Amino acid sequence: MTEPRELPLSNDPTRDETMSISSVTAAFHKLTPAQQGTVKVVLGTALGGALGFGYYALVGCVTGACPLTSNPVITTGLGAVVGGMMARG
Repeated sequence: MTEPRELPLSNDPTRDETMSISSVTAAFHKLTPAQQGTVKVVLGTALGGALGFGYYALVGCVTGACPLTSNPVITTGLGAVVGGMMARG
């Protein structure tokens, strides 16, 4: 396996700006506690929505008899709500 490489932030070769996990973590810790909470809830909501849609797509209800899992909007919304609530703590 190769080493993970850092992604350049700009196309200017004279600038030595790279993005790594440690730089993202450092930027997150510079935020105020309220901003950190907002970022957590937004990421939790997005991840929950994606997982909810994934559940609909992979498991779902084929017959349409299941009110929560037969509709992608409901399943995605439910996943987003649960993800946001879990991120909030």
